[in-house]
Amino acid sequence: MPVRKEKTLSQFAHHFFPETVSRGMVRPTVHFTEGALKQMTPHKKAVAITDLICDLMPKTTFNVLEVCAGTGGNTMAFAKCSRVNSVVCFESDPAVAAMLRANLKLTNTSSRVNLLDSEATVDKLSHLASISGHGVAVFVDPPWGLIPPYHDPLHTPMNAKRECVMDWVHALMDIASVHVVMIKVPTGYTISHSTLPHSVYRKIAKMDMLYFHKKKPNKLCF
Repeated sequence: MPVRKEKTLSQFAHHFFPETVSRGMVRPTVHFTEGALKQMTPHKKAVAITDLICDLMPKTTFNVLEVCAGTGGNTMAFAKCSRVNSVVCFESDPAVAAMLRANLKLTNTSSRVNLLDSEATVDKLSHLASISGHGVAVFVDPPWGLIPPYHDPLHTPMNAKRECVMDWVHALMDIASVHVVMIKVPTGYTISHSTLPHSVYRKIAKMDMLYFHKKKPNKLCF
């Protein structure tokens, strides 16, 4: 198990959690390991992702399903958004999940997040999306840097069942409540629209995003 490291939030406040810093107050701490910190989405980028999802969803409140939450960079941005009712996120690494729980408490977002410390699967995601009661946005941010070398990241096995991201996409886009499935893809990975004809590829805040949206045809041809 990796050793937990702590650093004062004052060193990272404006990069990760600017809203938690108050003048004249003692700085709290943010929990991470070196590997987890490298995978963590900075606050401004997490807000950019949240804003894009809000633009794609119907103009009402909605729920978020997040896969590979890590130490919570995106999770906390989703939970802080007034359009988001609740967040259900998966993080299968027990040490990282513990750090995520600490960071949710730090940013007062624990009450809006249901953290499942297990692997995401087609069955679990489909069930959660089906019982949501609201529109659902799904966000997937695999720790690409920690996954063995890949030639096709969208079809790289992501769990013990050897399900890949595209297995999740196919299942989720058939569920009425799911409006968008968004994937953060590896930097520099070229998405071919001839290969993914019903997807949208966008670069936001220097990040590569691929998403499937209900306004696009639902039949996926791979």
